[in-house]
Amino acid sequence: LMVGVTALCCFLSWRNSSQLIAWLGFSGGFATPLLLSTGRDEPIALFSYMMLLDASFLFIANRRRWPLVGALGLVGTFLIQGAWFFARMGPETFGIGIVSLGAFALLFTFLAPSIVAADSTRGTERLRWLAMRVGALLLPLAFAAQFAGRADVGYHLYPLILLSSLLGAA
Repeated sequence: LMVGVTALCCFLSWRNSSQLIAWLGFSGGFATPLLLSTGRDEPIALFSYMMLLDASFLFIANRRRWPLVGALGLVGTFLIQGAWFFARMGPETFGIGIVSLGAFALLFTFLAPSIVAADSTRGTERLRWLAMRVGALLLPLAFAAQFAGRADVGYHLYPLILLSSLLGAA
């Protein structure tokens, strides 16, 4: 039911052009995995749900030109990822963590509009989208730097180099 309410908020925010409904839907969408947690570690299900949530709201944020809705998604995503990384990630799920960082960084980088109208009323909008894209690339690098110092996940330089190269190319 909580996922249904989030989907309804996504639709209503689009239909009514209401940024407030989008914010409420996004907040509820990020609360869903936290409130419905069974205590089992299921990162693929968690990150798949978050990918669908982010993609749908980024689509709306892009079409309606709401960069703050996209920024809320970026913050919520990396807060939940950070909580999972510090509480659950171990050597057996390290690869899932690295892949999810890269996937979300690419999602936020490429679903944000690259060119926004250059008139004076859209200057702040362009800067907000650019800030979100830069944040989407720098936050995974901060996590990767933290991973490099964790002895419990082992010394996996190749995935970190691959993630850094992917983010650098993006």
